[in-house]
Amino acid sequence: MTRQAELRTTARQPTAQRHSEYDELDRCRSLAARGKVGEAREGFSRLLEAMGSESSDVLRSWGYMEGTAGGGAGAERARELFARSISAAESPAKEAAAWSAWGVCEQRAGKVRTAHKCFANGMRVDPTHAPLLVAYAVFEGRFGDKARARDLFARGVSLARNTSRAWQVWATFEAKEDNIPRARMLFGNALAVAVASEESVAAVLAWARFETELRNYDRARKLYSDAVATYGKSEYKILHAWARLEATTKNLERSRALFRAALACPAVADNPRLAAPTFQAWALTEKRAGNLDCARALFEKATKADAAHAYAWQAWGILEWKAGAVDTARDLFASGAQADPASAATYNAWARLEEAQDDTERARELYAKALQAEPKHLHSIVSWAVLEGRLGNQDQARDLFKRAVAHDPACAHAWQAWACMEDACGNVDAARSLFQKGIDANPAHVAVWQAWGKMEERLGDWERGPSCQLPQ
Repeated sequence: MTRQAELRTTARQPTAQRHSEYDELDRCRSLAARGKVGEAREGFSRLLEAMGSESSDVLRSWGYMEGTAGGGAGAERARELFARSISAAESPAKEAAAWSAWGVCEQRAGKVRTAHKCFANGMRVDPTHAPLLVAYAVFEGRFGDKARARDLFARGVSLARNTSRAWQVWATFEAKEDNIPRARMLFGNALAVAVASEESVAAVLAWARFETELRNYDRARKLYSDAVATYGKSEYKILHAWARLEATTKNLERSRALFRAALACPAVADNPRLAAPTFQAWALTEKRAGNLDCARALFEKATKADAAHAYAWQAWGILEWKAGAVDTARDLFASGAQADPASAATYNAWARLEEAQDDTERARELYAKALQAEPKHLHSIVSWAVLEGRLGNQDQARDLFKRAVAHDPACAHAWQAWACMEDACGNVDAARSLFQKGIDANPAHVAVWQAWGKMEERLGDWERGPSCQLPQ
């Protein structure tokens, strides 16, 4: 059947049938978003079979899932699906959407040049596709030209002025660039154009997080308070975030009251697993306050609410490790790894425990498992590199550091750790170069400046260090 014949057939499909297909596509996307990759994969396959022809939307959604959550073989499967999606596209907008999704997946995989080609191809097909413009802007902001990123953001929001997400992403970019007034204005635009409550909540959370990072706690409180006044005490995410803010500012009683309010939300009653991250956050609050038994009880509630919530097991394990209960910590890490074998963070914490116990072989095994679960988990890559450098395996450490900065060139911590290793090896010029790359990646990362300064002070050669002042 020719492409024109397929399009005529699609156009003649009964409305009810098309609605049913859209509903099934939404169901598959929901399964993918919740990490149920196998079920989603079966659903996408059945939907294509039922439709009797290639669907660009279905293939694109399937490809995006494989590219972001499909595991080791997912990247190649995603590329095949994206190529099919492009071939099946019945309009420039559909093709641009496929190129955009492909570019995002390649970017996440650390394939920067390939991602750039995907975005450029999409722009040639449809330079007015707003989601593509925004995705390309994010890419340029991270890997390319900042001015180009701003131009792409501006073009994107001019074509989708009522899209809250586009304004929010641009605001986040400006916040990272320390353009505080512009970021605040853009967050305001994101909130102003939000129509659905879900969009408004996302805008409030992003804006309040921005104000919290600037330590403008009263501004953040006002945003949360206004949101609660709008939605009542039924918006779980707002109450949870507000509780964490109060915990940060050591308003313990207020934090506890908000955690209780979050747990009492109808959304938690409908889905008890939502309670797990709130119990975990509350447990960490009690831990910081020195109430370890209370923290343990809350961690236990978190794991009962959702046994697959690996971060609760991990945080509980770290508590026991720091309290000297090493065997208990191991058991908790093992439970977390069993509950969620894809949790790199759990393996990373466990590896650091074993490293602290001088069991370097076991630590290596666990770092390897972390990267098997999540190949781009920077904390595990850098921690493993530091271990190998400390053990004198500098070549292996360098390979790991290179891997880390390839995945995220803006990771100042990776550049700093690598520089410190070279300094310890007596490679001062290499260390200076790496410190400079760390500062270029993130000028506000104080630890890089401090580490470089200590090296130069030790060498008595500070004038060759960075000429800028330390950030305040």
